[in-house]
Parts: sequence; structure tokens; C-alpha cells
Amino acid sequence: MEKSFDILIVDDNKDLASNLNDILKENGYRTAMAFDGQDAIKQCSKGEFSLALIDLKLPDINGLMLIEKLSKSSSTREYIIITAYSTIDNALKAVGQRKIVAFETKPLNIDRLVVLIQQISERRHAEQEREQAEVALRESEEKYRTITGNLNVGIYRCSPGGKFLEVNPAMFKMFGYKNKEEFLKIDVSSLYQNKKDREKFINKLLKEGLIKNEELRLKKKDGTSMICSDTAIAVRDQKGEILYFDGVVDDISNQKIAQNKLKDSLKEKEFLLQEIHHRVKNNMQVILSLIMLQYDACQEEKIKDLFQKTYSRVRAMCLVHEKLYKSDDYSNINIRGYIEHLVLELFGSYGIDPSRIQLELLVEVDNMNIKESLPLGLIINELVSNSLKYAFPVKVKRKGKIHISLRSKNSNELQLLIGDDGVGIPEHIDPSKSASLGLRMVNILVKNQLDGDIELNRQKGTQYTICFRPGK
Repeated sequence: MEKSFDILIVDDNKDLASNLNDILKENGYRTAMAFDGQDAIKQCSKGEFSLALIDLKLPDINGLMLIEKLSKSSSTREYIIITAYSTIDNALKAVGQRKIVAFETKPLNIDRLVVLIQQISERRHAEQEREQAEVALRESEEKYRTITGNLNVGIYRCSPGGKFLEVNPAMFKMFGYKNKEEFLKIDVSSLYQNKKDREKFINKLLKEGLIKNEELRLKKKDGTSMICSDTAIAVRDQKGEILYFDGVVDDISNQKIAQNKLKDSLKEKEFLLQEIHHRVKNNMQVILSLIMLQYDACQEEKIKDLFQKTYSRVRAMCLVHEKLYKSDDYSNINIRGYIEHLVLELFGSYGIDPSRIQLELLVEVDNMNIKESLPLGLIINELVSNSLKYAFPVKVKRKGKIHISLRSKNSNELQLLIGDDGVGIPEHIDPSKSASLGLRMVNILVKNQLDGDIELNRQKGTQYTICFRPGK
């Protein structure tokens, strides 16, 4: 029963009206009573009634005339005539009136009247639900048309047989058609550059049920080729039979052109970077060869020592470009392999016997960019060279270890440790104020290139701790 189904009882017989009022309330209806026409008009002006039970003969007005007045001045929906005169003329005249749905004679059959009111209430409730559903459907359709009509991507629905059932404006405009009617006449397969691609697409859609961002080679009405992205779904009934296909199409031709240009540009830049690293490496090899020629031609040990230091420094930089040239990534190098290669070359250049000086190497960082790799390599070159030259005097046949580690100190910082268990640096020497070019260069590289900090620990040999933030 409709919760808001209100009934007005209009009868000058107060006992009958009160009896009806009580019975209808017991059946869950909201009711009101009026005992003449004026009272009925007042009641209808105060509220809305779904149904009015009106006596045909009232003290101040005929029931049919009252219905006419109420029909013009109130929103009461339907009426049942109640009368003690059961003539055929009155019945025909009553039911011929607009909104009069029944004619009941006195004495009233209450049970039949209650059933009749229940039927009217249920019918009215069904009508309201249908009206609400129709309004909701119209609003939904309007919202759908508004949304799809303003989208820049094509939206379609097509039959399993390959006919378009519905499309939005963007769909037919995308393919160069003037209006929807013209577009709906074509076969879906006619949009494909190769009709076999349509068969492959449908077979895949039937198998998977849903396809996302499938690239298709389609064509416009004038034959212009297009590359489109199609996302489609197969809609089935309860038996699993295909009803239709829904999909969204986007013209990505310009995107593909831009992507191809970008790929070509990246390939060109990769080639140029590779060529730059190759030429830098070759130029440095020339410089290294010149240094070695001067080294071989020199007789003074001090001058030869300077040439050897210069050689190792240039070699440290050259090795970075050599690694980058052989790498697929031209901005980052494998720092573990670089450090190992660099240090082993230093051991070899100084003629170190591995049984006398051992190397302990621990690198927990995989890759590092060229901006940090170059200064890091120069720092390692200087400090390891100093350990190899001074920490283990050959005259006393001192043995020992050189340890190098590069690891994360925390989530933001890296820590480089370089040390040895050799004779150590005398207390009166301050590396930060040393006249040595190598130590001064180390401090400059740490402060200016890595924007980091360096500390020296003289206990049990020499250990440098360098902390810096990568990518800063």
C-alpha cells in the first residue's frame, strides 16, 4: 500500500462517515472527514488527497457539482460516488465524470469498498512507480547524452553482425561523416584498413570479453589512414549470448607520430652521447700516451713521480668515459665495476705484490651518475695512491690491507670509507692544510663537487670517511 494514500470522506451522515473513517484507519490509510460541500472544499485546500468518497446528495451542493469544483481547485486525484439512489441514470452520469472511478450505493458493502480502495491504492502506487521510473530514465538518458555528447573520444555500440547501433557525435566526426544517420548505415568493417584485422579483433573480444587500448589501423570516409586505440566489451544476456559490443575509440595518430619522432630523437642523442664518450676517451688516451712518453724520457725520479700521479688522475677520468661508452645507460655507470677496475689498475701501476698488500673492497651501490662518479674516482685514486706509496714501506717489508667501502649511511646519504692499517699519517700533518696537491684536491672535490664532508681517523693506520648526498 502507498504510504501517502490519503482519503477524504464527504457525507452528511456523521455516523456513516465516522464508521468509514475508523475502518479505513484500521486498514492503514490516513483519513479526514467533511459533512458538507464547503467543509470538503476547506479540507482539500489544506492538503492533498489521493481519493475522495463523496455522497451524491449533500445539504449544500450536489456531489457531482462538488467533484467539478474540487477538480478545478484541488489536486485530489480520484473520486468514488456514494448514494442511496441506485438508479442507472445516476450511475452512468457519475462514472462519466472525469476522475470518478466507482459508484457505490447505500447501504454500503464495507468489505467490497475496502477491497476497491485497496485496488485503487495499489494501482496508483504502481502508476507512481512507473512515473518515477520514467522520470529517472529520462534524466539518466539526458545525462548520458550530455556526457557522451561532450566527450572528445568516440563511443559506440554495435551488433554482433557488424552494424553500428548507437554512436556519439565525436565518433562520426572522427571518421569524417556529417551526421549520425549517415554513419549508422555503414558496416564496422568498412572502417578497417584491412578487414581481416576486424575479424582478429572480434575473435579476441569474444575470447577475452574485454579488450583495453587495442591499437587498430583504421581509415576515415575519404580513405585517410588513422591509428586508433579501441577499448571494447562484449555484452551478453543471461544465456551467454552476445547482445552487442560497447566500445570507446580514440584517434592516437598524432600521438604515435610524436612518439616515433621522440624515439628517433632519443636514438640520435644516444648515438651522439656514445660518440662524445668515445671521443673523450680517445683524446684522454692520447694524453695518457703523451704523459707516458714524457715519463719514459725523464731521468729525475721526482719528475717521474709527478708524471705517474698525473697519469693515474687522467686515467681515473678516462675510465669513467670508457665505462659509459660500453654501457647502455649514458648518464650512469656501474660504480662497483668502476671502483674495482680503477683500484686494480693502481695496484698494477705501482707493482704491488697482492701477497704483501691485500685489498678489501665492499661496494653496496649499483649505479651512479657521471657528475658524482668523476670526483669520486679522483678521490679514490688519490687516497689509494697515497696508501700504496707511503703506508707500507718496502724497506721494512711491512704488510697490510687497504679497505674501501661505499654504502648507504641512511636513506639520503652515502658513505665512502678508504683506509689502511699502515704506518699512518703523523699527528703534526693536517691533510686539509697540506701543501700536497693530491690532498688539497681531495678536499676541494669533497666540498665543491660532492657537497659532502670528510673526516680523518689516525687510529690503527689511516681512515678517511666521506659522506655526501647523491643527486643533490
